[in-house]
Amino acid sequence: MVAASLAENLPEEARARAAELGLASCGDIDTALSALEAAAVWGEQTGNPMSLPDQPNEAGPGCTVMPEHESKQRLGAAGVAVPAGMVVTADRAAAAAAEVGYPVVVKAIGSAHKTETGGVVVGLGDPAEVASAASRLAGDNGTVMVESYVTGAVAELLVSVRSAPPVGMLLTLGAGGILAEVLDDTASLLLPVSADEVRGALRQLRVWPMLAGHRGRPPAAVDAVVEAVSALGALVRDDRSIIEVEINPLIVTPQCAVAADALMLVAEVPEND
Repeated sequence: MVAASLAENLPEEARARAAELGLASCGDIDTALSALEAAAVWGEQTGNPMSLPDQPNEAGPGCTVMPEHESKQRLGAAGVAVPAGMVVTADRAAAAAAEVGYPVVVKAIGSAHKTETGGVVVGLGDPAEVASAASRLAGDNGTVMVESYVTGAVAELLVSVRSAPPVGMLLTLGAGGILAEVLDDTASLLLPVSADEVRGALRQLRVWPMLAGHRGRPPAAVDAVVEAVSALGALVRDDRSIIEVEINPLIVTPQCAVAADALMLVAEVPEND
């Protein structure tokens, strides 16, 4: 780390040179001390320093974009709420919907931006609708994903964590769903974070009034959002193969926060690392 007592003492060329050397730059002592404290806490939790692969946030050599259903399996095992669902052949979609429970969502397999490409049909309420959607969305392998449909949404959030060398893992919270790119409404924190820090970041967002209960509407389950972020932070702390996770949207209702869509970028970590 390179630290200065005043931000003016770290000109842009010095910051750029520090970045080339793999060093973090801090323009004031308080920030530097907070960063060192966070690094110490992280080291105590993991037992060894973080050394994530320095890969771009897209699939490249040695890294893979994990399919949505596999990403959700990891998230669910880590304690993040995900919809009940399964991947089935198109001819079994109606049976899967009955097992999951109506209403349901039918999704194409393999598309990272299903809403924009027409790869998702939501709110289906009977077998005929499910069969028709599955027939249309089935890919080359003839499969689709059938999930329970999350109702009662108060707001949709974007929650992402990505490797940001040399400083660690960067958490981003923001407006999600179709508003993610329209509003550009985000707040970022370096992991690990406390529950109070997550709540503070949420209050910075322009969508906070929706979460707080706008014009008499019921407030969102903010505690459930905090719990989801905590579970996600623990997952990327413990699984060093994860380079990036994006949950969009995290659907927040008055009772829960559910990862309705998610993708992971993962890399193999050497066994002797």
